[in-house]
Amino acid sequence: MQIPVGAEINLTAYVVVGSQLAGENFVVPSGGISIDLVPKSSVGAAGDLFLYDVGTPYTQTVPGFGDYPFMLEAFDSATGVTWQWPVETAQGRFTAYLLEAEGENETRNWTLSINNEALN
Repeated sequence: MQIPVGAEINLTAYVVVGSQLAGENFVVPSGGISIDLVPKSSVGAAGDLFLYDVGTPYTQTVPGFGDYPFMLEAFDSATGVTWQWPVETAQGRFTAYLLEAEGENETRNWTLSINNEALN
């Protein structure tokens, strides 16, 4: 597979054993690129997808439920990487993993959204 020069890429990896993550955001240069992904510790994040208002969960009661599988997008402001995690169509729940802060007294900022602008 070839990725075109100038394409913006979010290259991500999730290591199931130990729940570790690695990711890079880059633009494909004309001369090619070599990326070394080093997995780091992560923490779990879980929740429910609601439509427009808390109290209207995305479940089987919504017309067209299951026809529109959504993804939770987690943007890491420290790396510029966007991670995508599926929203379960059975219950409208998501389970994601986020990189931990690297220093003891540091924080890491994440922006969570759904891959459909009408739901954000």
